[in-house]
Amino acid sequence: MSVTRSGEQIAACSRGLLDRELASPASLIVCIAKDLAETRGRWSHGSGFARGGGGGAISLGCESVYVALVLRHAAALIPDADPPRIVNRHVRPLLGVLGKLGVPSMYGGRDFIASRRSPIAWVGFQHSVDTGRAAFEAIIGVESPIAETPRRAFLDRTPRSLRDLGCKADAQTIANRIEAAYSEAKVEVEVEVEVGVEVGVEVEVEVEVEVEVEVGVVGARRVAGVTTVFGDFYASRELVPRIHAGLASGLEVSDCLAQAVSGAVLFGLPSTEPLARVITAARCR
Repeated sequence: MSVTRSGEQIAACSRGLLDRELASPASLIVCIAKDLAETRGRWSHGSGFARGGGGGAISLGCESVYVALVLRHAAALIPDADPPRIVNRHVRPLLGVLGKLGVPSMYGGRDFIASRRSPIAWVGFQHSVDTGRAAFEAIIGVESPIAETPRRAFLDRTPRSLRDLGCKADAQTIANRIEAAYSEAKVEVEVEVEVGVEVGVEVEVEVEVEVEVEVGVVGARRVAGVTTVFGDFYASRELVPRIHAGLASGLEVSDCLAQAVSGAVLFGLPSTEPLARVITAARCR
């Protein structure tokens, strides 16, 4: 049974997905947002409540539906679902639900679902190299879109809500159908949603450099002589801490990035070259 939560609580739930205890190979969480909130990716420096995975800013409007499928490992349900294909393999039941609601939709390999060429839902993933845990996430814009304006990550298309596209089903009906669709795959449906508090820290930035990439931006900043990276990309949760540790230890940028991506997933960047470019620029200024 889906639960109603604030946007802040849903973002907090997202941040804790990979650390949840699982009694079965996979567990499904479905929430209906009760207020309007802006969310952002784990490594994004935009405004809003931080989610647990990557990506840019996504609006969680009142009556939007949040979906999280937590997996003991990427292939817990689908044998060929390796970490790079977490979204591709687990988005299918959601696409089926949307189609049955009269909103035929497609997933094109990016971080959104489209219907009639318009983004109607955000999709993303989380992954841990150390534990093997993984999660598929989605935010469906029922009454309001996931963003108000076009952006590069959406192929410069303007998002629309399900209501805009003529879907008459309310958020509870949609949530129930999503639960039923994933339950067919023998997924445990959770009722209680653990939440926590996000703590922000203000810092004085000495240098900040960013470049545009297909999912938004990637950048680096220097604070008190320490260089860190940020951006709208998706990655295994250990990857960015690995980069920061490597840079702090004095590794060459190329060696640092090569070690960081070993065994990890990096999505939204064509290679590590944009990361190398912004790190080098931030260090040299």
